[in-house]
Amino acid sequence: MCKYAPVLRDSSAEMKALSEFYTQFPKDSKMLPIIECPKIPTTFDNTRSDFPQKLNTLGSYLKNKVDDHAFIFSLFPAFNNVSNSANYRSACGKSLTQFINDKLKTSKLNFSLMISYDSPDWLLDEINDLNLTNLWISFSAYDFKSTTDDTIVTGMLQRLKSKLHNVNLDLEVNFYNKLEDPDRILNFISRLYKETTNVIFTATSCLPNSETIPHSSITVLSSRTDFNIYKEMQKSFPNLIFSDYTVRLIPEPSEEEKHEINMDNTYFKIFYTTKTSYYILKSGQVSKARDAANPLHKTIQEICNNMIKENIYDGNDFSWGDSQISKVAAGTKHIRDHRTPISIGINHHLVKTLTQL
Repeated sequence: MCKYAPVLRDSSAEMKALSEFYTQFPKDSKMLPIIECPKIPTTFDNTRSDFPQKLNTLGSYLKNKVDDHAFIFSLFPAFNNVSNSANYRSACGKSLTQFINDKLKTSKLNFSLMISYDSPDWLLDEINDLNLTNLWISFSAYDFKSTTDDTIVTGMLQRLKSKLHNVNLDLEVNFYNKLEDPDRILNFISRLYKETTNVIFTATSCLPNSETIPHSSITVLSSRTDFNIYKEMQKSFPNLIFSDYTVRLIPEPSEEEKHEINMDNTYFKIFYTTKTSYYILKSGQVSKARDAANPLHKTIQEICNNMIKENIYDGNDFSWGDSQISKVAAGTKHIRDHRTPISIGINHHLVKTLTQL
């Protein structure tokens, strides 16, 4: 039975964390990751030979990461950029939705698609053409007021059922970090269970920005309110599936912003999940930490060395992420980019959360 559906980007760092999880747990069937579709360009020249390379290789890329494990492939928020679907056609005339679905099917992936509750008619038409038997619908509850919950769920489900033919709808509700009203969450989940037996609750209480956190330290970021609320909801709904955004930074920097980043002026950061809290291991400024004249700026190796002595550290054999922290501490592994810390933190989080479930 699925218990955990973490939301993951298709980035190299997050997919590395996921693939290492499956290397450690090759027979796992309790996790159903929600993998977000790569970003779709806002403008698309349909005179090109085909869609961008990342979509062309999507199936083989994901096969290498998840193999035969089940997952949900979310078409949003990527499809939010598509205003006129007629402008998005492959060289052989396939729609964007058909193209992606075929790439995943050709690689014999075990997947279900997910769309937003307010998807436009053109997307529903393209979904119909796929002849799916199952489809996930996501309600972004953080985007509307509690007073409209029942109206939106009822109205949107009526619309979806009238537009989509012979497809079973499973439901997700995403509260993101709007967790101040547990009664609303309980009522919303209860409403969804009137429609289906498969419901996902998505939330996060991990702070997305660590700029104000002191460097050269191991610091608690926030409590795991997201997980605690889920455990309360589970008392009423034992089969409720938990979902979160792991410990990733939101929003993701744009490609332009990534290119403009000067590594020397940044800090290496590893997010670390405990039973009750989110922590961050934050180095000193990279350029200053390399300089002995700046002893207050610690290297990430020094921070990891401190970490393995802390009671919150789960040990180097707990997860791939934990083993990497141990290796960095010992000096047998070196962190030279920001992708590696992201992979370490997310992989540890996946294992930690699933063991708690």
